[in-house]
Amino acid sequence: MTGSALLERPVQPRSGGPDGEREGTSPTLDDLVAEIWEVLAAESAAPCPVCGGALIARYGAGPAPVAARCRDCGSELD
Repeated sequence: MTGSALLERPVQPRSGGPDGEREGTSPTLDDLVAEIWEVLAAESAAPCPVCGGALIARYGAGPAPVAARCRDCGSELD
């Protein structure tokens, strides 16, 4: 699966500004995945980046989620 398949809308390339910072408002794949993990840690369910269904957190021995699986399409995040 490609990274673009995980995005609701394609991420447009960002151009570098004069000070080297990225411009634009499109989130990176890293931003999207980090946000999903934050939601999973706080709520134990997050929107699936593939189909929009519910990603349900899976836990290991500790209190933080270690993976998630979509109830609708079966996609996994780990």
